[in-house]
Amino acid sequence: MRTITTLGIGFIILGAVVLTGPVFGFGTISADRGVSVQTAADNESLLEITDTSEQATLTPESDVDLFHLTDTTGQIDGVEIGSVSIDGVDAADFDTTVDQSDDEYVVSIACGDSAANTAAPVSVELVTSGGVSVTAERTTAHAIPLECGSDDEEETYEDEVDSNDDIEVDDDGSFEDDVDIRGGGSIDAGGDLTFEGETKLRGDISADGDITFEGDVDITGGASIEAGGTIHFKAGADLNGDVHAGEDVMFDEPPDTSGGSSITADGDVIGA
Repeated sequence: MRTITTLGIGFIILGAVVLTGPVFGFGTISADRGVSVQTAADNESLLEITDTSEQATLTPESDVDLFHLTDTTGQIDGVEIGSVSIDGVDAADFDTTVDQSDDEYVVSIACGDSAANTAAPVSVELVTSGGVSVTAERTTAHAIPLECGSDDEEETYEDEVDSNDDIEVDDDGSFEDDVDIRGGGSIDAGGDLTFEGETKLRGDISADGDITFEGDVDITGGASIEAGGTIHFKAGADLNGDVHAGEDVMFDEPPDTSGGSSITADGDVIGA
């Protein structure tokens, strides 16, 4: 009976070792070639994963780093993208890549062939190769602004504009030469407007986004300028009309309002 009791105690002790061993030595045991695991919590896993996408915006000129990865085992040879999904758009149009430097990896996304203009979280499946096989699925904590089509949608007017007609701009618009909008004419844009030359205004200008005047501005005849965003006068401004911005109105030089002008903003009026 004593022998049986002794053996029973021994098996209990052995069982405790078997149960606790994989938890204590998780990294070492899983480092044997051919072992496949799912990642634990990011700060305790074989492949530490940190979301680095917060406050980032994807544009044709600027890629976004989605995640930073760290191999805590030293036995991962590489990381590949298993799949990518983005709500509302075709993820295959984007370029999602992994760059490696020793045991550190960066998962990034570029516009590629996409012309999407939206905001959405990005989900990726990560698959490792080497002595440790890890599969992890991660989604960015925040929706990422995807502004890949903005450059293609800008309308550019290279020549001087002298018009008594209405000009409709679907998204962003840029006027590279002088602009003279006579009475009865107007410019309306769904995005931002930029005026690089001198602007004479007897009609109205409005934009859902920002309006930037890089040259002198002369508003007469009770014309108006209205923007959903910021209106920025970078040169001289002779105002005899109404100016209103959903954000700020900014003057790099003090404006001439002697002819009578109303300048208002939901934000601040700066430099007037």
